[in-house]
Amino acid sequence: MPLLLDVLGRADGVEYRKLRVKAMECAGLVAIAVGRDMFRPDAATFVELLIRVQKSPVDPSDTQLGHYLIATWAKVCQAMGPEFEPYLPAVVPSLLQTASAKPDVSVYDDHEAQEKVEEREGWETVVMDGRTLGIRTSAIEEKCQAFETLVIYCSTLGARFAPYVPQTLEVTLPGLSFYYHDGVREACAILVPMLLASGKASNTLTNQMVSATFHQLITAIRTEHDTSFLASLYKCLNDTLRVVGGPDVLPKEFMDGIIEVTKHQLQLIADRRRGRANRAAAGAGAGAGTAIEGLDKEEMALMEEVEDFVLDDMGKMLSVVDPAHPLLVAVGSVKDLGFSSWGSDEEDEE
Repeated sequence: MPLLLDVLGRADGVEYRKLRVKAMECAGLVAIAVGRDMFRPDAATFVELLIRVQKSPVDPSDTQLGHYLIATWAKVCQAMGPEFEPYLPAVVPSLLQTASAKPDVSVYDDHEAQEKVEEREGWETVVMDGRTLGIRTSAIEEKCQAFETLVIYCSTLGARFAPYVPQTLEVTLPGLSFYYHDGVREACAILVPMLLASGKASNTLTNQMVSATFHQLITAIRTEHDTSFLASLYKCLNDTLRVVGGPDVLPKEFMDGIIEVTKHQLQLIADRRRGRANRAAAGAGAGAGTAIEGLDKEEMALMEEVEDFVLDDMGKMLSVVDPAHPLLVAVGSVKDLGFSSWGSDEEDEE
């Protein structure tokens, strides 16, 4: 560790950029490996060096420094545990700024413009709602890293992270609907219940925070079309319900909203499963070809496996609300629908 700290303190020139960030990364890994007690004598020096690097003039051509700084701070937090709390003012404000950054997005109509975007380094094109969008991926990756680091801070520090819960929650809730990057949304879904738990443990959780959280979760579930992330949303909902004390502490309007969006998503899953079962039956009737028997069959089975995760989390939530809730029967009925059950019926007939 002393050698790494010496390198970090001396490698200031442009020619030492790579050496500096690699020394930071290595020192952070060593800190985690040796544990809190062995790292403690070097912790203050390491933190001072990181703060000095962070406060140094920004070089626009140095695209690696920001990424390595965020990652190294996260490692230091993991190594120091609760003792990292005094350094939160040095790292959280800039992290929240990165997490709240708006995506750099352009909309393109003609094919030639789309090709030009694809040729630009750090940009990629995606099709969303029938439109071709050009997105600067580097900024979005930094945004994702910021949220993942906030997860580390909050999970490591617990109630000690409370002073930053309101600002972090304000940035995190909109991230549940950040459709440009799945990693951002997944990190936000993990972070939401952690933030509420931190606020509850420190007696700083307010009714306004709880209301804003459930309003955003209900809205996100209602509009979500990605089944894999829908499972993450329901896990987030279940964890959040557990943190606040269960459905009994929520206003009736929120519980009614949760049941309403669950009915909506349950109907969508049922419709998709019926459609896949009909498709498989039609393929079998026509003399099943490789598209149905091969890759397509595997894809449909995978889709239903992901849907099963959603249905399981729906069931867990409904069981907490009411162990005899009538929708629990509907969840079981939807599970029995679809391509997989059709295939089982065929095998039984044989």
